Amino acid sequence: MEDSSVATLAILAKYQKLISKRLDCKPKHIKFYMDGAEIGSIDAEKKKEWDTDYVYNWELGEFQVMLDKKNILPQYFGTVDRHSADQLLFANYSLCISDFKLYQLPHCCAYMVSCNSRVWDRYQNNKIGTILNKLRIDLGKLFNYSAILCTDVSSNQYQKKILKNNNWKDIHTVKNKRSGNKIHLTVIDI
Repeated sequence: MEDSSVATLAILAKYQKLISKRLDCKPKHIKFYMDGAEIGSIDAEKKKEWDTDYVYNWELGEFQVMLDKKNILPQYFGTVDRHSADQLLFANYSLCISDFKLYQLPHCCAYMVSCNSRVWDRYQNNKIGTILNKLRIDLGKLFNYSAILCTDVSSNQYQKKILKNNNWKDIHTVKNKRSGNKIHLTVIDI
């Protein structure tokens, strides 16, 4: 457990530096949250939990990358009216840069599944998507998975570019009968 805490802190420090350079802020202003709590470390041997119906909980966590601008909001955003500033605030003036969810593929401990990954509009076009793609890969390695799966809508050209540039491979494509969207199943070995 101590080794995973040290590894987690090293991973978080690495990404604090990378993201802060892109957003022109200090690394200490980049905060990482898992399931709503700030991350100090992640137990790489996280035990799975059973719910009351004895259904396996495959979720590894819901992650948020936040910009913590407590007490310096006006310097970062310039002049904003009170209503706009209130809409931007999130728990002690932190602003969401990105969020994503990670799961273990049900009934197979080789694959981690990344889903609902997004970079919020304000932070797009800063290479944040690429940086956080690498964070998810590092988390998969920390959790000791062999590969990561994700799905992607073919119309999401930005995500397709990030995945392709980071050596993800499309392994299957299907037309979703429910939405009509063309969906790619994409994987990377880690």
